[in-house]
Amino acid sequence: MRITHLLMAPLLASLAGAAQAATYIGHRNIGTGSADLSFTTDGTIGVLSTANILGWTVNLQEGGDSITLQGPTSGNNSQLSIFGSALSATANEISFNFSANGLNVLLIQFPFLGAGGNYYCVQTSGCVGSRLPQELVGVGPDFGFQANFLQGDVVLASVQAAPIPGPSVPEPASWALMVFGFAVAGMSLRARKMRVRFA
Repeated sequence: MRITHLLMAPLLASLAGAAQAATYIGHRNIGTGSADLSFTTDGTIGVLSTANILGWTVNLQEGGDSITLQGPTSGNNSQLSIFGSALSATANEISFNFSANGLNVLLIQFPFLGAGGNYYCVQTSGCVGSRLPQELVGVGPDFGFQANFLQGDVVLASVQAAPIPGPSVPEPASWALMVFGFAVAGMSLRARKMRVRFA
């Protein structure tokens, strides 16, 4: 029976999967501007870093101007950077802690970081030289922006409900695991000696 356990351990370990990517959707009113947010993460729960955000689409509107900032999976016209530990994810939402100490920033900017007027930023301090916790949206060539001054944890986006999957065809690895299971069960039954007792 020990040999069976030794054979099954590597097989089960290889079938264990990594965290599933999650997509979070949100709408933020920022002064007279707004931001429609969509973030795709690698499934990390807890503090998020730049590496945990796989893609984004952020539709910004401010002062009659609009622009869509897109990440590598949807158009790749902007850059994203995260500093500090204020941005975090749960299974249901992404939030930013505006009361966190130190430099904490989520910045998405077109066409690259530091380029000027087209950006979405949440910060404890840092985006536009201000030391106030705020959420900002800037659109257009005039370098104007709209801001919300915030405190505490604020939910930026919530997880998008996954569609209910239809019937699926098992993958080859599933078939292999099932056949392996039947083989192990058969070997263990064959190895047992049956004793017949007569009364």
